Amino acid sequence: MAMSIVADLCTSCGDCEPVCPTAAVVPRKGLYYINAATCTECEPDHDMPQCLSVCMEPDCIIPAESGPTMREARCDDDRALIQTLTVIVGGLGIVLLYYGTGRAAQPKPDHHETLYVFGTLVELVIHCVRDSAAREATAEVGALFQTLHCDWHAWEAGDLGKLNAAIAEGGAFRTDARLADLLREGVALSCQSGGRFDPAIGALVALWGFHEDSPPEGEMPDAAAVAALTARAPRMSDLRFDGARSAR
Repeated sequence: MAMSIVADLCTSCGDCEPVCPTAAVVPRKGLYYINAATCTECEPDHDMPQCLSVCMEPDCIIPAESGPTMREARCDDDRALIQTLTVIVGGLGIVLLYYGTGRAAQPKPDHHETLYVFGTLVELVIHCVRDSAAREATAEVGALFQTLHCDWHAWEAGDLGKLNAAIAEGGAFRTDARLADLLREGVALSCQSGGRFDPAIGALVALWGFHEDSPPEGEMPDAAAVAALTARAPRMSDLRFDGARSAR
């Protein structure tokens, strides 16, 4: 079970973030959210969630499953049950359809969870399923996202971060087939978009401060530094692949 912050009631005071023992409370775009994948409700170390103990707004922090529904579920007894898991990632909707054959006796409430992956809030909404099945599906999705977050985070100490460090030094890096496939897909998408989409601008993103979990503050980056990185014009097509090894 996890806690959830009701965005409409959050005053962004930030009192809940430092008391969370698992760092599940994260700031995002002026508000605070709870990562359901890491929230333990402070068990077994505390008698109650610490975020709840310091929050001054009534009903602002509640158990995740009691959050408001995004839409009413409708289950038709005469048709196969369609279970829809909607995942919104940084503005991209990923819809996973699970087809069931059971018959529902009555509509079941939606199950809501919020995860935090790659600096993006991921809202999971599972419609018209048993609570135990929804929790199991949420746990599987959360585990997958956490694995991707660890392995493919561009600035953390995962495989992609190590690859970026090797590229910055002009060297090569041996990776697994899964990451190599991701890189090849990035090259293809960059070419198809005429360079409008190109993940190779990571250094420029970092210069502007958009690689942090919280919005950048302070002055804008030096114009000369921006011009220098822009002039280098890094591209995904600069990557060279040799089996499972990729190098720039």
